[in-house]
Amino acid sequence: MSKSICILGLGYIGLPTALLFAKEGNTVLGVDIDQDKIQKLNQEILPFEETGLKKLYENAKHNFTASTSTKPSDVFLIAVPTPITKEKKCDLRYVVAATNSIKNHLKKGDLVILESTVRPRTTIDIVKPILEETGLICGQDFFLAYVPEKAIPGKTLEEMQNNHRLIGGITKSCAQRAKELYTFVKTDMPITSATTCETVKLFENTYRDVNIALANEFKILSKDFKINVHEAIRYANKHPRVNIHSPGPGVGGHCIPIDPYFLIDSTKSKNSLIEKSRSLNNQMPDHAVEFILNKINPNAKIALCGLSYKANVDDDRESPSYQIYEQLTQKGYDIIIIDPYFTNKKHPKIKKQSNTIKNVNTLIIATNHKEFEEFSAKDFEDSPVHTIIDLKSCLKNKQELQNKNITIHTFGDYS
Repeated sequence: MSKSICILGLGYIGLPTALLFAKEGNTVLGVDIDQDKIQKLNQEILPFEETGLKKLYENAKHNFTASTSTKPSDVFLIAVPTPITKEKKCDLRYVVAATNSIKNHLKKGDLVILESTVRPRTTIDIVKPILEETGLICGQDFFLAYVPEKAIPGKTLEEMQNNHRLIGGITKSCAQRAKELYTFVKTDMPITSATTCETVKLFENTYRDVNIALANEFKILSKDFKINVHEAIRYANKHPRVNIHSPGPGVGGHCIPIDPYFLIDSTKSKNSLIEKSRSLNNQMPDHAVEFILNKINPNAKIALCGLSYKANVDDDRESPSYQIYEQLTQKGYDIIIIDPYFTNKKHPKIKKQSNTIKNVNTLIIATNHKEFEEFSAKDFEDSPVHTIIDLKSCLKNKQELQNKNITIHTFGDYS
């Protein structure tokens, strides 16, 4: 049976979720405080790029509208941002604001779902009490659940539909109501408590952060041993019980650099492995800049290749590229940026790749976009480029470029 669903927050998760529900035949209202975004959506202009999103929008738009105001619905789903404060604590202001806007429309039988990544016990200790200010009782008069997303930019729609999805309810009936809603999910959806579900999401991304930190520490140690860390990790991973992550110039994105702090913020444990790992990963742009400065000359004309935090997407949240750019600029280098997934309307320093390569002598690859991985000798005909610093160890035509007298320095190769 189709329902009226109100999605609060139309970002990288909220908008795809809204359109997936709309495609299933539900009447969906997308709500966001960004008036420009709402205006664009109502003009059928998508606010960001994502694989398959345009096609999904065309199939779902007849059931979808956008507004800056919450309205009565059968289901309310919160997918607003949860950034960290300067003190590295979970900032719940948007979750609280969204919950208060729902409270004004909550009625018997409604289902409320929180999808935003939060610190443990947020659903039961913060969202539930606000909603119960209406006099309605959770689990009896209305239903409340926590259902975290598991998706990455570039594969958001694929992963939303095909990844394992955990359902956390305040009560079993709350969880069951939420599970019945997600008809677009094609995999198993086990049921647990809301707090367990909140914690599982944080465990998943903290696991990745800690393992990346280990790989990055191996990179730092490799300098003392004078070896190529990428080669060493490749051989180590041939062991059937070893899977070391890839080291790099830092950790970006909306999850891995943020979520571990939500765990740290929720416990009395200090100086933990999680804290140390987060600190080490935060230092990697500094190590990258140190490496760069040892490889370039004072008159280097630099193009920084990549603003995104990961390959082949237009997502620059928490990207290490910003820190690398700022530190090199402070050292007096004039740097331009190449990134085929951004335009200079958003970032004035963005330049077209074909023009840039003819006006710089040094490239720094900070994001492993396919366009950069596939650099070949042909790209550098009539170009003064003589040095490439590969911070992602991603160049596929390394030997061909070296044959053109281009010196390549790979971050992590100290042999």
